[in-house]
Amino acid sequence: MSEYDYEELLDRAQNEIGDLEKLQKSRFEIPEAKVYKEGNVTIINNLLTIAKKFNRDPDHLIKFLADKLGTSGKKKDEKASFKGSFSPNYINNRIKEYTETYLFCYECNSPDTRFQKIDDVKMLKCDACGARKSLQSVTK
Repeated sequence: MSEYDYEELLDRAQNEIGDLEKLQKSRFEIPEAKVYKEGNVTIINNLLTIAKKFNRDPDHLIKFLADKLGTSGKKKDEKASFKGSFSPNYINNRIKEYTETYLFCYECNSPDTRFQKIDDVKMLKCDACGARKSLQSVTK
């Protein structure tokens, strides 16, 4: 058995951990919203597809976006529309914010989470590590 000094072992461990983090992050990609405008209305063409990828209720995602955009939103077919003019970049940043709050586990960063209600408290439960976190309700 060969001997390693501390620095070599530390370098090997850091390389292994780095590879695992890259693998987990590359395993789940946040879909890009297909955004266009009709007059003073911003439409997300693929909102239901995004919600399905997140394994979330589309109405929850729409309420979150409407709250963050400071406007009203509604869904029709695969689309969601919001009153006002918002750039695709701004919409995608709000969707990323949604994933940080309502999708990724705060402990292990896994997207394998689900909503769970315990004693009337809505929780985010991670199926990967078992962590739980209470959630704020989306208002509107």
